[in-house]
Amino acid sequence: MAETRKRKTRKKRVAGTRAGIAAPDLLDLTCTLMATRGFHATTFQLIADRAGVSQTTILHYFKDRLGLARQVVLHVVQANRDSVIELRTENDSSLDQLRKHFLGNFRWARDRPDQASVILLLYYLGSVDPEFSELYRRVLEAARGRITGLLEAAIREGTLPTTLPLSETTEILHELLLGSILNRVSTGNLADGESIHLRKLELVLARFA
Repeated sequence: MAETRKRKTRKKRVAGTRAGIAAPDLLDLTCTLMATRGFHATTFQLIADRAGVSQTTILHYFKDRLGLARQVVLHVVQANRDSVIELRTENDSSLDQLRKHFLGNFRWARDRPDQASVILLLYYLGSVDPEFSELYRRVLEAARGRITGLLEAAIREGTLPTTLPLSETTEILHELLLGSILNRVSTGNLADGESIHLRKLELVLARFA
């Protein structure tokens, strides 16, 4: 049985190599197509044509369109996370990390509007498909959890008071961040300075400092 599983795994890996395109590159391409063509117009055939591979290759990675959309969302969430983490340094305080969390998100939306627009897709699919509704819930929970963790660390460091209403502050900050990104993506106003949105963060923090 173990040998059978090994052969199947090896076969799948070789097929992906023969195709000449790795899954992350395919997901990146799909993000761009979805941003310019829309979700419904981004067919497997269109993706295959742009990638220069057969439609069978696309089906090698994704069994259906919703499976593709799910992987695109997870790919974008990870890309967003990476863009934030790379700004941090060892000497950052928790509040510094919170500011960089906002800054990294804004820069990501500015530099990768195609990826940021996938968040709109997650909203849409979450409203019509139970599986995506659950995926949105988990993405939301993780995003707010990161903010909560930074606020808790700031309280331990003494830069925020112990009386901070943690849940409410997390919700306010996350909605400020997400709302700013969605507004910028939806209006195409991606070049406006991050300083405008960071000032809003400082206003919220000043309320509790």
